[in-house]
Amino acid sequence: MSSERRLTRGTLRRRYRDAARFGDWDACRLIVTQLLACRFDGPELAEVIYADGYAREHAGDLDNARRCYELAVEKGHVKAAQRLAALGGPVPKLPPRRAY
Repeated sequence: MSSERRLTRGTLRRRYRDAARFGDWDACRLIVTQLLACRFDGPELAEVIYADGYAREHAGDLDNARRCYELAVEKGHVKAAQRLAALGGPVPKLPPRRAY
């Protein structure tokens, strides 16, 4: 993997954190779309899907936030399961841990 690609991923993550800190959830969702284009896999993909759900939840799109959290839980994301419980939805069982 080239250092340019890692720089791009890191830059996008930083931009997401900055936008979230200022409450710009539409910008967060756009950045998530760009992150998904980087073709993450495993735990990184679960983290990006969780970030999408988090942005959607704070933007008021609770149904799609739940869907994102459910997808992240399927990939083993623990925080997504906690957010699902906080939203009052059924929490799917986390898959067994895998070594990556």
